[in-house]
Amino acid sequence: MKAKPLPMTDFYSKMVPPKLIKIHFSKDGREIKAIDYHNPGDQQNIHHLILNGAKAFQILLEEAFSNTKEMEAWLEGDHAIMEIENSPWRNDLKLGQLRQFKHFQVNFQQAIIDVFCKDVRSQKGRFNGSTI
Repeated sequence: MKAKPLPMTDFYSKMVPPKLIKIHFSKDGREIKAIDYHNPGDQQNIHHLILNGAKAFQILLEEAFSNTKEMEAWLEGDHAIMEIENSPWRNDLKLGQLRQFKHFQVNFQQAIIDVFCKDVRSQKGRFNGSTI
């Protein structure tokens, strides 16, 4: 498994990851559509991540990862999202139509979210359902 930082100007960490505000799920709860957040030291400006085509995801709360060796990779830069290449989780899934999707790991103060999606992008403001 190799973690490659994904630099984003509107989603970053300064030794403290962004704060998760709200996760927006599809109506049936099977997909994450977007995540509202604010960056460290910038509580006034809310942004959201669009997880394009997110089908498979897992959410680990901070209690599950706060003292793990994997967290060391997050402390090496100002990135708050990584693309996971050669992911063991990918090998465990029956991918079918997900073969063209990538495994991203998104770091927030309260949780790490692993997600398979086509791409990730950030936009200013809260998610309103029409920015996908």
